[in-house]
Amino acid sequence: MASLGFWRRAELDPEWIAAVDTDGTPHNAGDLLGRVNQLTHGLRSLGLRPGDGIAAVLPNGIAPLEVYLAALQGGWYYTPINWHFTPPEIAYIAADCEAKAFFVAERFAAAGAAAADAAGVPASARFGYGDVPGFIPVAELRAGQPAASPAGRTAGATMHYTSGTTGRPKGV
Repeated sequence: MASLGFWRRAELDPEWIAAVDTDGTPHNAGDLLGRVNQLTHGLRSLGLRPGDGIAAVLPNGIAPLEVYLAALQGGWYYTPINWHFTPPEIAYIAADCEAKAFFVAERFAAAGAAAADAAGVPASARFGYGDVPGFIPVAELRAGQPAASPAGRTAGATMHYTSGTTGRPKGV
């Protein structure tokens, strides 16, 4: 995959403010790119391969952007899950999209943990932004991983779920 879009601009202008978090914290492109690369390397080290699914219950902010960008360069399907959903609804989507990694924000720890349990997500595939009991901190997943671009980058995509007409959401 050619180095296009965010990746190219981040390499050319690492001080460019690529995102501003909901609390007003600016994130320059070089730092964001480094975290995304570390996340990609960390997930690959756990055995994620192109075509695998990852899912997340995250609020608006930098966290879902990091996971999304990692999925795009890792060749994974990223499924954002609405945080308004109940644990059974979250579990259904996490299981249906065959999430090999499941990210949850501290704010949604209880619902995320209940959903992960119900979906059968292994403890080694649960990652938390903030304090999420039973989840590996995302900082720990990134720790020791290189900030350099991963070799063999390949395009990932998002998989969104519709409300469905059969009573169950459908991945599209």
